[in-house]
Formats: sequence, C-alpha cells, structure tokens
Amino acid sequence: ATETATDVLRVAIPSLTLLKSVDKATATPGPALTYTIAYTSGGTTDAYGVIVTDPVPSQRLYVSGSTTASAGGTIVEWSHDGGVTFNASETAPVTHVRFRFPAPLAPGATGSVADRASVR
Repeated sequence: ATETATDVLRVAIPSLTLLKSVDKATATPGPALTYTIAYTSGGTTDAYGVIVTDPVPSQRLYVSGSTTASAGGTIVEWSHDGGVTFNASETAPVTHVRFRFPAPLAPGATGSVADRASVR
C-alpha cells in the first residue's frame, strides 16, 4: 500500500523598508540639518529586534538632545568609536546614533526616527 500526502509549509517573513532624508539640499557651516529615517514594516509577520543605525558624517557635528522617535519606548544609544560600541552618553564626538525597538513591529507599522547634525 502507498499513501501520498501533501504538506504545505508557510514561512512567515518580516521585512522593513527604510527611507532616509535630510531637510536641506545644501548647507553652510553652522546650521543644523535634520536627518529623518522613515520606516515601514512589511512582510507577513511581526519584525522582532529591529535596530536602525544612523551614521553621523565626519563633516557633521551631532546636536545633543536632538533625537526623536515616533514609536514610544524606542531606545536611543550613541557611538563615539565609529559604531563599534554604543552607550547612553551623547557626549562628543558622536559617530553613530542607534535606535532600538524593544516591541515588535507589526506588518504595516510605520513611523520615523530623526536626529540633527550641524555642518562643521
């Protein structure tokens, strides 16, 4: 006797789309620029452990206290060594800003994170 069976395995896959923008096309030394990263969670399941890291260009100086995140509970950390380590200190020089999302992002979730940096 033989028996045939078909099993269907559906794999849930999260995805995340990021779009980074800056509020000015050009800038001279001094004024601060706002860098915004808009995100959209896609796929077929929640995205867990999402981390968005934004490098601060070497020609820019991070503006302390300028980070914002639309999702409540977002953890912000700063790097002072090119993104090797991160901590809770905004002291100069800041080379990267990292946004960690402790709560999962459901499919269709949208939001943004932002920080400011001035031209040196």
